[in-house]
Amino acid sequence: MARHVLTGALLAFAACASRAPAIEPLGSGYRFTPGDLLRFRVESRLDVDMEGTHPALLLKGMTRPLAWDLEGEFDNLVLDVDESGDAQIERRVSHLRSSGHYLDEKFGVTWSRDNDKTVSESGKLKSQMDQYVARMIDSPLSGRIDVEGNTTLAAPVPSRLVVRQGMMYWPIPKDKIAWHSHDVMAVPILHDKVELKFENSIKEVSGGIAFIVAPVALKSGGEGATSFIVSGGAKAEFDVAAGRLKSLELEIRIAFSGKGPVPGGGEGDVRGVATYRETQRLVQ
Repeated sequence: MARHVLTGALLAFAACASRAPAIEPLGSGYRFTPGDLLRFRVESRLDVDMEGTHPALLLKGMTRPLAWDLEGEFDNLVLDVDESGDAQIERRVSHLRSSGHYLDEKFGVTWSRDNDKTVSESGKLKSQMDQYVARMIDSPLSGRIDVEGNTTLAAPVPSRLVVRQGMMYWPIPKDKIAWHSHDVMAVPILHDKVELKFENSIKEVSGGIAFIVAPVALKSGGEGATSFIVSGGAKAEFDVAAGRLKSLELEIRIAFSGKGPVPGGGEGDVRGVATYRETQRLVQ
């Protein structure tokens, strides 16, 4: 009898020991201090593959019209913090390397704040992508970040994922363990805007770090006759003790399909996949 009682007690103890700890809301969100400088190491890739599109509807006959790689470090400087804890933040490029191709044109910029003050005055940036990177360097992006990580940009520019490279503050409410967040991404080449809906949930809190997993939930009809199917997701690590985002891994895949007029009459297929990947990790 004693052996059975002991065995039962051990099994009950083992069950309790293996049971996952209860996940609770974080209790506090982002915490900013005026003058703080948050430096993120960023790597990203944007790629468009239009395999399956009618040859007459391809730009210069290319099935892979765009590929863009960027890596570097971005400084997020906290300019001011109001009574609610919301911060005015300015994103400044510390250094970066950009390269890729658009149609049959290759582009590339390598820049460091320690060596160069500006890139746009060089007169050598003929590529639209190089000009975009130059504007990123010469015109720091600024916006308001609230204590839950929601971002409102100061200038009337599209608040889209690629625009906010290195300035991604994942929305993390203080009183929930599961929540939805929304974003927008423009599909390159097509220029359609697709709304993204993420289903966020806290999976683990260990050593003051919360792991948030956010799969994409939205299947969007898009604009006009083109349809889109969105997949992918994100994983964020949030330092609960310090009140700041430690890392973010983001991968979005947008499959699109539609029809377009072709020479000689009739319609041809427009098909493809746009993929965007970004990782950012806190350096300091």
